[in-house]
Amino acid sequence: MSLRLKNKADQREILEDIYRLYEQDMYKIAYSVLHQVQQAEDAVQDAFVKLMKYLPRIAEADSVKTKRLVMRILRTTAIDQYRKNHRDSEMCTVEDALSQEKVISIDIGQQAVDRDFLSRVLYELQPIYLEVVKFRCYFGFSNRETARILNVSEDVVSKRMERARKLIEKRMGDEINESETQYGAIIEESGGRVSERTASAGRRS
Repeated sequence: MSLRLKNKADQREILEDIYRLYEQDMYKIAYSVLHQVQQAEDAVQDAFVKLMKYLPRIAEADSVKTKRLVMRILRTTAIDQYRKNHRDSEMCTVEDALSQEKVISIDIGQQAVDRDFLSRVLYELQPIYLEVVKFRCYFGFSNRETARILNVSEDVVSKRMERARKLIEKRMGDEINESETQYGAIIEESGGRVSERTASAGRRS
């Protein structure tokens, strides 16, 4: 089959094949996110609607590339609905969740790590680590739920979470060491005479 489908009949056939191949897995993932039958079914249907614009570029339904696309659209759709469900609830940020869940062992208060910096560190992570952090810390999903959503094993989720934690701690530690080095340089340049006010400001930076 050519890379780009040329008529509606071919696209309809591809869509039917995709439905036959992936609908059950899509529903399982949607339900693992939403925990409501009707909303899970709606998420699957919405995902198929969103998928339609990609049909001209799908060469075959039974391929790894197509399955990844389908599941990505489905996960995004289900998570969007999850957020709507909790819009009126007090939702913490990823940074808050990391601190509350003690994923990071560094004492953020004592080390005066800026929240904006923590946010930057998180989004420097590779996507495979960031998505696990979001599902586990922000959405509060268990290892099992996260594994089902991402279509990986629970062991993989645990290893990615641990790797993310170590990367975050290392990056934060590097920043703290850099700040201390800069502060030390300021003291040296001033001949060791720094006012108490300046010293306090340096410790807060």
